[in-house]
Amino acid sequence: MATYYNPKIITNNIEFSVDAANVKSWNGPSPIGTDYGYFGAGYGDIGYPGNVSIVDRIDYSNDTATMVEKGPLTVATYKRGAVSSISHGYWGGGQYTEVSTVDRVDYSNDTATASARGPLTSAKWNMCGVGNKDYGYITAGYPGVARTAIDRIDYSNDTPTASSKGQLSGNRYDAGATGTQSYGYIAGGSPQPNGVTSVDRIDYSSDTSTAAAKGPLTRARYGLAATGNASYGYCAAGDTSTPSPSTRLTTVDRIDYASDTSTALVKGPLSQIRYYLAATGNASYGYFGGRSPATSIVDRIDYSNDTPTASTKGPLTRARYGLSATSSRANANPSSESIWKDMTGHGNLTIDGPTFSGLNGGVWDFDGTNDYMEKTSFSGVAFGTGDFAVETWVRVDNLTADHMIWETRSAASSTEDGLVFLAYGSNNDEWSVWTAGASKITGANSSVAADTWYHTIVTRISGTTTLYVNGVSIGSFSDSYNYSNDDLRIGKNVTSANWLNGKISLFRVYKARGFTASEVLNNFNATRTRFGV
Repeated sequence: MATYYNPKIITNNIEFSVDAANVKSWNGPSPIGTDYGYFGAGYGDIGYPGNVSIVDRIDYSNDTATMVEKGPLTVATYKRGAVSSISHGYWGGGQYTEVSTVDRVDYSNDTATASARGPLTSAKWNMCGVGNKDYGYITAGYPGVARTAIDRIDYSNDTPTASSKGQLSGNRYDAGATGTQSYGYIAGGSPQPNGVTSVDRIDYSSDTSTAAAKGPLTRARYGLAATGNASYGYCAAGDTSTPSPSTRLTTVDRIDYASDTSTALVKGPLSQIRYYLAATGNASYGYFGGRSPATSIVDRIDYSNDTPTASTKGPLTRARYGLSATSSRANANPSSESIWKDMTGHGNLTIDGPTFSGLNGGVWDFDGTNDYMEKTSFSGVAFGTGDFAVETWVRVDNLTADHMIWETRSAASSTEDGLVFLAYGSNNDEWSVWTAGASKITGANSSVAADTWYHTIVTRISGTTTLYVNGVSIGSFSDSYNYSNDDLRIGKNVTSANWLNGKISLFRVYKARGFTASEVLNNFNATRTRFGV
């Protein structure tokens, strides 16, 4: 169990601890992830011929310097597809010859050789990739014939074979991909011999269906690259037909996610004609690297002013083409997502809607409509039949409805795999602890007042669960339930109802230990002056 030093609160067996007063616990509002982009694999030029396994890292905070060589990948390849989670990058497939290998690069330790993951469902190359914070989609490709297949990598369990998803609306390869948290856009490509204008949209919430046709691009192209931010996707360069080099492009098409059925707008151009390039980026800039013939040049597009010619950045560590790129800040990893950092190092809370305020040294404000926080697949709240304590400082702004403080249930039925803690605003203004479909602890009528801070701890010791408010026991019940669910929600219930209209300042979870009455009083007294209690 994690322990960190603080002379005031009890620290033994802290499983999770977030406090809005600690500036280190706040990572938002944008962007998320590491401040790097990675260009991987490719095919070398004179002096560096053949497939390569190297990974170049670009530092977005200082993008004029030469790239730093990282990696390498486990297999020397080119024309791979790349996707990213917040913490890892995945390179799938590639040539020569076609492979199904998926390499994973750990951003926290990116100098080591990539780990072999996957594999893809079939050997392929000339592909592209996109995804959100949970899944990556590697699609198109060319294992002898152009493909519509979409492979899905589950970041939470990335060692098995990728799942076959989608398909695209038509066979293609050498496509480009970008997206948002909800959708991925696969643009261009070639069913041979000519490029296409098609843009397919993948709905991540229903990824088994055939992709929806969107776009089109302003012209047929293949061998292109794509990146974007939360509002727009940029599909750059490419070739309109083979083999004439006169059709290779510098143009950049912009897709507006808010209106993705319209024809893309011409933006850019890049600094030179190119194709078989790669792209990555963050919330402010897009970076397009490499080309054919091979080059080390990297062009940067400023999303805030995307009509001028791109700026030349980089260079890569060596000339190459047919490479791929990824980043935890690129494509569908949202620039607007916020996280509340856990000071124990066991993970973070994802924030959807609540706004930060400096009130009482730092609080989160929930609007009562659609604001919540969550942490899924979190073993820290799967207490089993053991002891635990869950602590928070909370203030309800009005009592015209029920307000969910936190819960760990997997369903709204009579499940006993989790706990519920709420304020009954529409039922006599009282506290309540629920499990197994019923209220087990109910406070006195009018025990909750609006615009008032309360310190609360729900704790179990040796089969008895007790609710304490401001250091005083509100009630207990005999509790032998097995709390097995591992999802934590704050500010709403499992059916997205009972939204909290109020504020939360800190939240702590202790596992495999409960709190005695004197220990509850210790933590209350350690923090009460901050809230005027």
